[in-house]
Amino acid sequence: MVEVRLVDVTKRFDKTIAVEAVSLTATSSQFVTLLGPSGCGKTTILRMIGGFERVDDGNILFDGESILSVPPEHRGVGMVFQRSALFPHMNVRQNVSYGLRYRKTRDSGSRVAEMLDLIGLRGLERRRPDQLSVGQQQRVALARALAPKPEILLLDEPLSALDAKLRDSLRFEIRQIQQTLSLTTIYVTHDQIEALAASDRIAVMSMGRIEQVGTPTDIYLRPQTLFAASFVGRTNRFEGVVTSVKTDDRGTGVSVETQNHHFIARIRGQSQPRPGEAVVLFVKIEDIALDDSRENRLPATAIGMEYEGENTVVQLQSSIGIHSARIPSQEGSSLCLREEVVASFAPEDTLLFLRDRDPV
Repeated sequence: MVEVRLVDVTKRFDKTIAVEAVSLTATSSQFVTLLGPSGCGKTTILRMIGGFERVDDGNILFDGESILSVPPEHRGVGMVFQRSALFPHMNVRQNVSYGLRYRKTRDSGSRVAEMLDLIGLRGLERRRPDQLSVGQQQRVALARALAPKPEILLLDEPLSALDAKLRDSLRFEIRQIQQTLSLTTIYVTHDQIEALAASDRIAVMSMGRIEQVGTPTDIYLRPQTLFAASFVGRTNRFEGVVTSVKTDDRGTGVSVETQNHHFIARIRGQSQPRPGEAVVLFVKIEDIALDDSRENRLPATAIGMEYEGENTVVQLQSSIGIHSARIPSQEGSSLCLREEVVASFAPEDTLLFLRDRDPV
């Protein structure tokens, strides 16, 4: 399959920079996800790869060859949009076969049948889009994109209109199909669960730029920027000032004073903050315990609970703000609203960032 490489790609709409100097590589057969909030440039990048938007600066290469002058229909790209965009006057078979219009082939009927088997809709060939569920419509859109045997598959938030259970099911199917066909795939979403569950690599985006590229594990556990740390996963944010830095046999510990509370962070990497520097401390909600068993402790009051099944998310009010902790529901069942608790977390479970600088 094809390697896709973006080199310093920039896109402007009038005076607005939608994508700024983005460089990214999706190696052959890899599933790469562009993850970020609405308006960060994800879809614009996808449309430039597909040939539906012009690149203002930079280059896009397929296997080392620039494709900027190649029209969309000759790029070997299949695209699935946020909405299925099926032709309402065509039935399922006609919609799927429409993707073959640029291929000179005599086996279009067998190819359509193959695609319908792949997406599990054999027997529904004569139905129109308005006779299908939303999930079935997206399956047809996927089959239409795959029918011409593209070397690259582009998906623009294809699951956003589906309910949660169907979204999980179709996400798994898309990943299985991608692996079966060994397709180089670039997927756009703002949903972290989708990105973490399906991707080989994730590019976290903000304001037209890529903040970090890495495996799902790297993105979740080792964010490299303030934005990546705050966007991926549910976190608690504490702002403060470094009071001291000490190195011992466990590594480097940083003391942080935040209003009238004192925390210890165990830092990663080689750079060290200096006393007096302003820092931001992140702790994921699953790393907060509601007891005093860990080194960092914060008295708080339980002000709300979100039942998630196996776990419960507890909202906490402390003297320095509102925070959250995800605890086992069995433990949460004995907790009462307005109950006084102690939220605690280990120094090793912190992520420390210097403001406007790299993480430490």
